[in-house]
Amino acid sequence: MKSNFIFLFIFLLMGCQVHDEKSPYEKNPEGLLGKWQIVERTFSIGGPPQTEEVENGAIFNFKAESTFTTSGFDQCYEGTFSVDGDELTLTSLCQVEEAENSIVYQMSFQEDFMELFPIDPICIEGCSKKLKKLIQ
Repeated sequence: MKSNFIFLFIFLLMGCQVHDEKSPYEKNPEGLLGKWQIVERTFSIGGPPQTEEVENGAIFNFKAESTFTTSGFDQCYEGTFSVDGDELTLTSLCQVEEAENSIVYQMSFQEDFMELFPIDPICIEGCSKKLKKLIQ
C-alpha cells in the first residue's frame, strides 16, 4: 500500500505543469533589442503555404528607446515599435500614400530566431517571416 501511495505521489508530481502567462519577450525584453535579419518567409498564392529561404534578407535594428531602423520597407526606413504581450507593433515615421502606417505582428521566439505572423493587416494565407538574431 505504501509503495502504491509513493507511486501515485510521483505520478501526480510529474503531471503538474506550471503555466506561465508571460510571453518570451516579457520574460526577456532585452532579447528583442539588436539586429535581426529575415532568413525565411512563408506565403501562399492561393494554394498550400510555401516556405522559402531568403538570401540577404532585410535587417531590422531594434533599439532601447523603442525605435527601429530597417532595410525592409520600400520607402520608409525608420520608425517606432511597441510590445503588448506577444504582439509587436511597428509604426513607420513617414506616411506613404495609400499605405498602412502600422503593422502588428504576433511574435514567437525560439533560440536565436523570431517568427513574425501578421495580425493587422491580416494575411489570411498564413504568411510569416522568420528572423535570425545577428551577433553584435
